[in-house]
Amino acid sequence: MVPLAEQIPNCVVGHLPGHGVPSLSETSLDAWGKAFAVAVATFFGARPILLVGESLGALVSLTAARFQLPTIGAVVAIDPPLSANPWPLEVADLRPELRSMFGHG
Repeated sequence: MVPLAEQIPNCVVGHLPGHGVPSLSETSLDAWGKAFAVAVATFFGARPILLVGESLGALVSLTAARFQLPTIGAVVAIDPPLSANPWPLEVADLRPELRSMFGHG
């Protein structure tokens, strides 16, 4: 998304908590969506915006839109990982696997 975003005027690229910015104490889609909605409201104020997200970023954008900020005019969700059954973000369960793959973490 970054190469595309660099070609669009007035485009800001957000990063998920723990992915280039400090982590949140809670790692859930709702927590990420709320944090993103707050960041959008703080950064853009009353300016109208369009959220674009790819994969997990698409889910975060859709979740942020649920907070009904009046400035969010639309959401473009590119390839969101949708399922009939929501999947929990179980980071603690992934740590042993990641340690074995990368030798640290």
